Amino acid sequence: MAITIHIRHISHYSLSDSDVLHHQSFKCDEAIITMKMHSILVFMKSLFVIVRQSKIKTKTIKEKKLNQVKKVMKVKNDLVRSILKQTKQYWE
Repeated sequence: MAITIHIRHISHYSLSDSDVLHHQSFKCDEAIITMKMHSILVFMKSLFVIVRQSKIKTKTIKEKKLNQVKKVMKVKNDLVRSILKQTKQYWE
């Protein structure tokens, strides 16, 4: 099973070729990626780590950094929703 996700504002994550079934870039910070199911879980795990690290850093860094965290949080939430929706459709 593969899942296609639309990613924006994420520059800190790189996927290996074996994980990516299809990758289409629009801009430097936006892409549509189709991944294998196990890769999605690894990807989500790393997103949670990015968010956690960003939260710690924002205490000492400017407003700009906080906006990046908000974008990452939004991507994470959208990603979770998208995965749940597509997984549900897959099993129906």
